[in-house]
Amino acid sequence: MYKKAFLTPNPNYDEAMLLYLFAALKRLAEILEKSEDAKLWQETLLKLRLLAVNENHVLRIARDEDLTESHRHQSHTMSIHPLRLLDYSKKEDARIIDATIAHAEKLGSKPYTGYSIAWIGEFYAVAKNGDKALEKLETFWKYFCSENTFHLNGDYTKQGYLSMHYRPFTLEGNFCAQDVLQELLLYSENSVLELFPAVPQKWQEVSFETLRACGGVLVSAERKNGKLFSAKFTAQANASFLFRGNFSDCTVTGGKTETTSNGIFCTMQKGESVYLQRYEA
Repeated sequence: MYKKAFLTPNPNYDEAMLLYLFAALKRLAEILEKSEDAKLWQETLLKLRLLAVNENHVLRIARDEDLTESHRHQSHTMSIHPLRLLDYSKKEDARIIDATIAHAEKLGSKPYTGYSIAWIGEFYAVAKNGDKALEKLETFWKYFCSENTFHLNGDYTKQGYLSMHYRPFTLEGNFCAQDVLQELLLYSENSVLELFPAVPQKWQEVSFETLRACGGVLVSAERKNGKLFSAKFTAQANASFLFRGNFSDCTVTGGKTETTSNGIFCTMQKGESVYLQRYEA
């Protein structure tokens, strides 16, 4: 009964969760120097299948089924966000991310709820499209939040974005929107940091203080005239990370740093800080 309600195993949601789980187990085993465990999780990862993508490079729901109508949830795209299994710096991953976003936009937002708008903003942040991400944020704040800042699921002012005009209050939309904002300012995944990875064009002057990055690193940074001006990284525990980018016109002090073709590799002891300062013109 109701066989049509079931997806062919494994749907992209399940596959993404499995890939994330065993990659995390492998990484933790390596940190704890448990080599046999790390080997086991690596072998398990190799047994998993790749994410299902159609001929147009769009993420599918399952191996034999495409998303053909819009929905408030984007569960089949967990690999883009929040799991970040796809890396926009890789050409093939970027093609999948761009195609999947375009497909979602083509299907339209009528069946969405307010948090869906913020979720699409996350996708644009991953794709380093700060202007579109900001557009989604502004739409969310303006039309899907009440005067007391609570997120309201429906298009309660009837602007034409959604088919539902009701006013249930939920929290996740606000949390998601706040995360979009942070993602525009700081990329932090798998011991790789990048400052201002997706800021909108009109944010030529912007700064932030003590955002928390992976590995317990607190980050502060300032952008002037559209360029990174200064940054500070403070380790709350022993940490190492790649600070991605070209910093040939900057001075770097503190900690132990090594300039590579991809950026600056930093090794820091608990309590240490690394400072970056762009040369004055």
